[in-house]
Amino acid sequence: MTAVQSLAGTLAAIIAEGPATGAVAVRHVERDERFSHDGDAPYPAASVFKVPVLVEAFRQIGRGGLALTDRWEMTEEDKSTGSGVLTRLSPGLQPTVRDLLTLMIIISDNTATDMLVRCLDPERISATMRDLGYQQTRVVRGSRDLLTGILGNAPPSLAPFEMAQHLRANPPDPQSGAFTGGTEQNSSTAHEMADLFARIHTGDGMDAIGVDAAARAEMRRILLLQQLNDRLPRFLPPTVPVAHKTGSLGGPWAVRNDAGLLDLGDRGTVAMAVFTRTRMPAGASPEESNHLLTTIDEQIARMALAVYDHYAT
Repeated sequence: MTAVQSLAGTLAAIIAEGPATGAVAVRHVERDERFSHDGDAPYPAASVFKVPVLVEAFRQIGRGGLALTDRWEMTEEDKSTGSGVLTRLSPGLQPTVRDLLTLMIIISDNTATDMLVRCLDPERISATMRDLGYQQTRVVRGSRDLLTGILGNAPPSLAPFEMAQHLRANPPDPQSGAFTGGTEQNSSTAHEMADLFARIHTGDGMDAIGVDAAARAEMRRILLLQQLNDRLPRFLPPTVPVAHKTGSLGGPWAVRNDAGLLDLGDRGTVAMAVFTRTRMPAGASPEESNHLLTTIDEQIARMALAVYDHYAT
């Protein structure tokens, strides 16, 4: 058994031991070592779909369609439910495009995301993914439309505890496309997302779509500012840079994802993506649900640690 086969077996075992059905793809960029477990299966992207949005924004910036310094006024109608801070702020705020991209990535701000998605156009975002050869990475809607399938018409002003209360009182349909990763929802595969991160690092094929080295450096700079670090970076030494994006959905199915680049210094760079989906037990208490979600996050973190131990030690 080769060392890579051994690592692949370790990752498959971590998935098998945990509560989540999952897929993982890993690529050591410099060695061009690649492997995956269920890596071509489509999964709900959750907020990992914001990475294709980031790429498309820089593609359009490169072609002169917009600029990082452009300022867009936020209206009350722009506000989206869920993660972020813009929904708590007063209308009339004028963030730059760079501000919106940063908020979208580092705290997964849904209002910033939807302002960008409306401008960039979901069809154009998905077309750029196809131009890069990704047939199963698609963006068909923004965060608000995605969450409507889970939260219904809950107002954007809900605090997190109020959203939890709303979900408990109004459980969404477990067959909703938000949880299935079907063609009507934002979805991807572990293989395609890991490869996209590898391209952000190497530039392979990116010049052809209008994303140059400076744009890739800015994307990576933003991704390295990530503040949601309870998955891939969780068990890694705090000195290891991880440029990544998480994704989460709640409800009868828990979706917990993370994808990014692990910078191992002179040991190279690893692109990695993990997608998971778990049916939550009916009637579970809040404590039981929280424990299950924490276990899934640790499952993802253990996979990242296994990759780190394999390549960096």
